[in-house]
Amino acid sequence: ALDDSTEAPTRSREENEQEDRAARDEHVQQFEDVPPLPASQSSIQLLRFMQATTAFLDSFAAQVDAKLTSCSDKIDRLEMKVNMLKTKEEKRADEHPRNGTGSGS
Repeated sequence: ALDDSTEAPTRSREENEQEDRAARDEHVQQFEDVPPLPASQSSIQLLRFMQATTAFLDSFAAQVDAKLTSCSDKIDRLEMKVNMLKTKEEKRADEHPRNGTGSGS
């Protein structure tokens, strides 16, 4: 009884694979009548695609790098300002340990 239950999913997977192959074969048959591009035409189109893709990726990488550098610089400036404010606050705290809470009460 256990062997029958384990074989059923295997069969359905095999049937699914056969259906997938049949669908792919049918899809390929639709294009059998279309003549291939000449080798030189294919090469030219492939080179143009590669050049356009490379140019796009190079430009994109340069833009991303510039933006990341700008963000990093802004973060550095903010950190410097925060540190300056902390130092200023610490100096004030040292000069005036408890503002307004002295012996006046």
